[in-house]
Amino acid sequence: MNPGDDISKAGGGDYERPGNRHRCGRGAVWRKPCGAGPTPDGQCGGVSECSPILRNGKFECRRPASAGGSCAEGPTTDGKCAHCRPACTPRLTLRARRGRMTWQVGALLVLLLAAGFHFGRGGKSRPLAIDPGPLSAKHAHFTASQGCATCHAAHDASLGGWVKAAFTHSDMNATCATCHAFAGDADRPHNDKFVAHDGPKKTDCRMCHTEHRGADAKLTTLTDAQCNTCHRVKMQSFTRGHPAFPASFPHVAHAGVKFDHAKHLLDHFKKPELAARAQRSCVACHTASPMERNVRTVGFDVACARCHAEQIPQNELVLLRLPEPATLAEAAKLGADDATTFMAWFLQRGGGTNYGIALQQFLAAAAKDGVAPLAKVLDERTKTNASAMLLAGLSPELLLRPAQLWTNQQKFEPAAGKVQNGWYWLEDLYPELRYKPAGHADTATRAWIEFAISDAGRGSSDEGDRKRAAAFEKEVTHLSTGVGHCLKCHVVSGIGKGISRVEWGYQPAPVQPHTKFSHGVHISLKHCEDCHVLDPKADYEGQFKIATGIGSPGVSNFKSIELPDCASCHAENKVRNDCSLCHEYHHAPSLKDMAVK
Repeated sequence: MNPGDDISKAGGGDYERPGNRHRCGRGAVWRKPCGAGPTPDGQCGGVSECSPILRNGKFECRRPASAGGSCAEGPTTDGKCAHCRPACTPRLTLRARRGRMTWQVGALLVLLLAAGFHFGRGGKSRPLAIDPGPLSAKHAHFTASQGCATCHAAHDASLGGWVKAAFTHSDMNATCATCHAFAGDADRPHNDKFVAHDGPKKTDCRMCHTEHRGADAKLTTLTDAQCNTCHRVKMQSFTRGHPAFPASFPHVAHAGVKFDHAKHLLDHFKKPELAARAQRSCVACHTASPMERNVRTVGFDVACARCHAEQIPQNELVLLRLPEPATLAEAAKLGADDATTFMAWFLQRGGGTNYGIALQQFLAAAAKDGVAPLAKVLDERTKTNASAMLLAGLSPELLLRPAQLWTNQQKFEPAAGKVQNGWYWLEDLYPELRYKPAGHADTATRAWIEFAISDAGRGSSDEGDRKRAAAFEKEVTHLSTGVGHCLKCHVVSGIGKGISRVEWGYQPAPVQPHTKFSHGVHISLKHCEDCHVLDPKADYEGQFKIATGIGSPGVSNFKSIELPDCASCHAENKVRNDCSLCHEYHHAPSLKDMAVK
């Protein structure tokens, strides 16, 4: 609109009042407004050209100079202006019209929104204005009995409670935690405690998870943009901005079983005498499930027995050795030179004991009670019923008869013939009580190795006692000659404060929090050696020279996998490469019992 069209605001009149809602009707039609202008209530104020004033008993004209000054006729005798004209119809100013239109449009929008909220979801039992939408299928089941009150405490409150709830913080984390559990605090970033980070100190479940989006909504789906909101290192994609993988990835720790891939694949399996027994592929020894990160071994019987099963019984445990029969006086002169390492420790434990006398006393007790005296000492030493495993299969008669003959100064001659497994006597210069392992995972063999490396087998504070216990331990646990060849493959781990244990089973790689990977999916697309490349120069055996805990840094037979190896497939316009493909936000998420009952 041309400013000249609104003379009340742009000049041309004597009554310029920009805040008034009305302007002169004559000015709107003929562009000649009167000098008085409309009244505040919107009535015409220009019916007469002036408002005469009574002065000295006579009415005087008050027409302003801009309108021609005092008229010649002057006011009438009753004080009215002589120049009267019909009243005009004042018009709304542009500002007033705009204000009225704004309110009208606003009211219309409010009505439309209210109608949409009320009728926008046809067939619903309640208006859309108080219905946020259907829950996801996974949560809908848990709210069937209590409805909204399952999660929203203020739902069934009074009107005052509703108003209060609108201005009061709602701790949804506590509500979610009634069913969901994590390895750390629910309101901490990633349920973990980080040393330093620039992101929020506390989080809310609703920062990433939005409900009431329908039964098919995926609450756990996150975008890369959501991750970048808190992370200090902003990544455009996996190939642009992702930090490099750590050294030795993903082989960060040694397992419980020693297996030198490089030595077997590049040396042993190439020998003509072993070629027929050698495994031909990785999957002959390893299995991968589509849902598992770690690749598991198929076990000794399938993967190892064809070469190593026959070696296990070859290394026997020599427990006792009987010297030539002797009198009490002669026995006092016997030394431990011809004794087994176990007898040297067992008969001289505590230090200061004459070996010959201790041997005579032990055999005298065995001649009466068989295995019981030996079992009693072993149980006292371990403070458990360890003898049940250590002496499993050893009948009392097997020790009773030889002991009786020796104490009666008669020579004991073991029966001839080969023994498949178990306890037996063998004549090897002197009669020896031996144990032949029955095969892999033999319980008695395992028990003797565990006993040897335990505190119970290492003697007391006496220096001589400790040396004898150490000699026994070395004999039993020797990599080449130890009983059953067990520690040739099984790792001895330190578990703190000088305590060790044997890892009898396969130990999968420790789980890295917030990361996930599936071998099963990749095996159908790639060959194992495409990602796992042998490193013949790695000092694989060196890591086992000292007892370290499972999960401690280890040395791998394979070269580290680097980010470009993965990016060859996981990149833009190729295979999916978003954050949630390999990373999980929560730390060990799970459901509480009440959520599954």
